[in-house]
Amino acid sequence: MLEGDNPIGTFSSRIKIVYRLGIIDEELFKILEEIRTIRNKSAHSIEFNIKKSPIRDYIRELKKMVLKRNSYKRTLERYFNKIDITEIKELQCIMITICVLLEAILETIDMTSGYPKTMEISNK
Repeated sequence: MLEGDNPIGTFSSRIKIVYRLGIIDEELFKILEEIRTIRNKSAHSIEFNIKKSPIRDYIRELKKMVLKRNSYKRTLERYFNKIDITEIKELQCIMITICVLLEAILETIDMTSGYPKTMEISNK
């Protein structure tokens, strides 16, 4: 189900399903959608420049969503406190913050081996 053109084989469908299952809130859903947009724009262009439109504009929106989070402030203080914060460093801090948030969510999800019959069907 997670590979190729299967039901949840794309980044977009995975973002939507974890949101609809209530695993992430609307704010994190929007953050991940913005990352997906940046990823798609950069994957389909020859040049990736954070100072040029449209990437600059998408990153600006991403910043607005993440900078207000306490987790961003803690990441900034912990890892970027003693250095000058450039645009690249700020973007790195934003991405680290998002990774930490997603890792925290992953740790709260109980991994299960599933119901054997269901697992057998889904493996086909």
